[in-house]
Amino acid sequence: MATASAILALFEAHLWKENELLIPALVADPNVSLGELLSGLHELVG
Repeated sequence: MATASAILALFEAHLWKENELLIPALVADPNVSLGELLSGLHELVG
């Protein structure tokens, strides 16, 4: 159970960083196409 909790905490930290730091920075950069970066993501995650 401790291992599952640790994995969940790690995933939640990763998700927070992605949503709060990475995505806003990419959206703010006029040289980055978020649509292009995310194209094909649906196929990867199902």
